[in-house]
Amino acid sequence: MDLKLIMAANLRRVRHEKDLTQEELAHRAGLSSRYIGNIERETVSSSVTVLGKLAAALDIDPCDLLKPLTKRRSATREATKSAPRPSRAKSADASAIENAVAKKPKIKTRFPV
Repeated sequence: MDLKLIMAANLRRVRHEKDLTQEELAHRAGLSSRYIGNIERETVSSSVTVLGKLAAALDIDPCDLLKPLTKRRSATREATKSAPRPSRAKSADASAIENAVAKKPKIKTRFPV
């Protein structure tokens, strides 16, 4: 169990749930936004003191940042990842517009481009 990975995922998830930017969270916690980003990218391990500051700034229990995702949440996340994406097929109108733009004659200028 990689606690750095779990904390990074939980921190990002809770921050997004509370509609906070890294900068806003950093200001509330008294940390730098660069440090918050490094925690979320798993490039640094935070101390217990920082864990407490982040939890207080997010108004959650510090343990919530270290709890692994439940299997139900993981299954939901996996289902979302494997769900088919909507088709990006172009409509006839879009294709016609692209063809018209592609066939547009070039304008000659006195200056070389």
